[in-house]
Amino acid sequence: LGALVDDVDELQNLPLRVVQPLVASALVAAASVVFMAFVSWPAALTLLACLIAAGIASVLWGWVAGARAERELAPLRAQLADAVLDHLGSLDVLIAFGAEDAARQRIRETDAALRRAVVRRALGQAGTAAVVSLLAGVASVAALAVTAPQYADGGLPAPLLAVAVLVPMAVFEVFGSVPLAASAWRQVRASATRISEALPAQLPSGLVDETALPTGVGPAVGEGLRLR
Repeated sequence: LGALVDDVDELQNLPLRVVQPLVASALVAAASVVFMAFVSWPAALTLLACLIAAGIASVLWGWVAGARAERELAPLRAQLADAVLDHLGSLDVLIAFGAEDAARQRIRETDAALRRAVVRRALGQAGTAAVVSLLAGVASVAALAVTAPQYADGGLPAPLLAVAVLVPMAVFEVFGSVPLAASAWRQVRASATRISEALPAQLPSGLVDETALPTGVGPAVGEGLRLR
């Protein structure tokens, strides 16, 4: 039950931590590439290539480094809560039968496993952030390399040269949320998978289907109710 509650809470991150950052990053990236095309076509192409490379590399790195840890977080949190609740709720019985040390050891082992999973996820996110930062620098250097000949020939003014070099750095500040959104998506997907596996395909006969209940109080429902 604790794992199911954590998984349901995790589903709420879909619009906030997945959809919104991805939409914002895509809009900013597309607008920046279009803007750079008016400044310098080579700079726009290098920016587009670096954005695509950063997205693919960061998502792949995060999937390899932290996907397993992200899937384990909710079950491990539930196991830790279960171990603590079992220890505190049955403390007198555990002491009477000499099993308190074993219960404490169970809590310590579960806590250590959860801590390792959190650390692995943090390392995966740090690696993706490093990849994005590295490609942000590559994009700026590449923009300088392709626009320097245009500036030397007099075809590109100095202010536009500065714009071509600085825009990639600003774009990657926003684009840095893409790996975090990918990480949040993996957690949401894992939670949705566990929920679908835990819930039955059809509603049990002993439960009331709330979708079939009347939404308002009509004559048939309210005939026997009178207020005086």
